[in-house]
Amino acid sequence: MRRLYFIVVGMLSVFAVAGCISTTLRLPASFKPSYNSKIVTSLRSAALNGVLFQVNDTVFRDVPARQVEHCRKADEPTWSQEFLGFLDLMDKNPQYYNKFYIVDFKRGDSAKAEITKDIDGLSYLSVTYAKRENREKVTASTNMPCLESNTDYVGKDLITTYIDWPTMAQVESVLKEATPKAKIERFQFNTDFLIFLAERQAILKINPEVAFERNYHGEYFLATWLEKMSQEIHDNDADLDFINYWLKEISTRSKQAKDIQFFGLHPEGTISYGVQVDTVGKFTRKINSYQEPTYLFMSYREKSGEYVYNDLKDLNTCLQSLLGTYRNPLSMGMAYESDEDSFLAPGYSCRMKGEE
Repeated sequence: MRRLYFIVVGMLSVFAVAGCISTTLRLPASFKPSYNSKIVTSLRSAALNGVLFQVNDTVFRDVPARQVEHCRKADEPTWSQEFLGFLDLMDKNPQYYNKFYIVDFKRGDSAKAEITKDIDGLSYLSVTYAKRENREKVTASTNMPCLESNTDYVGKDLITTYIDWPTMAQVESVLKEATPKAKIERFQFNTDFLIFLAERQAILKINPEVAFERNYHGEYFLATWLEKMSQEIHDNDADLDFINYWLKEISTRSKQAKDIQFFGLHPEGTISYGVQVDTVGKFTRKINSYQEPTYLFMSYREKSGEYVYNDLKDLNTCLQSLLGTYRNPLSMGMAYESDEDSFLAPGYSCRMKGEE
């Protein structure tokens, strides 16, 4: 009996150890991240110059389309190609980086490019697109946007949606005429984290509020946050494997992130971090042929006059936990979208300790 007791205890110990090992999630042995070298070089140049980007969510939902009632065909969003065209212009004319701090892509009444300034003189390159529609009556010879017969739609309105952007020649003309940007205190920051993202074919996506944040001590949040992130990538580069893994996985699996993906930073009432999907829901996405952005994100909030936020190690641990579900086809199918138009919807997040 004594011998049997030790055998049983030994077997249970083995099972216990095996159970611990099975919960330690490791990256696939074949994981070797690689990116488009030309885009990386272009993004790295922008990062070295401390340039940030504001991208309005409308750029993903305003798409060229043709529609007659529920018969609809939409093309891909035009923003990515415009962004790549902008990077190409800057590669040929790097001196233009001395003209602005932020590039703001947004919708307006007309397609145009202009330099605008905040009250403290911070310079923006605003690249504004316009959305316009053309209506015509369906006839028997109309090329329909779907496979349905013209018969039921003769006399109905065919609505064609166009997305107009300023040409790169117009953007260059504005930059040529612009004066050099003034030195702005809140935009003097360490660019190492921006370079880290650029080398992974990603950009930091901010909203206007982030660029203005300052506590009552006069300390600018963005500069402090970027300094903290830059320090972390130097201290913990070997420990950020899951951040690296998901940046590559998203760029591979999400159609929107194929050329340019984001790393989001935004204010929240309760600090969370993980994977965000800017989704409008599966039904609306399918009906309108949207490509929804999927990206890693972190958040912050103000507490007693100080800014509170998590660190990259927290994000890395959070993303490690997601891998378990992702590797299990059944769990993945029940919890998240695998559709390349909305990869990992509705998203995955963790809460900062003390924020539950």
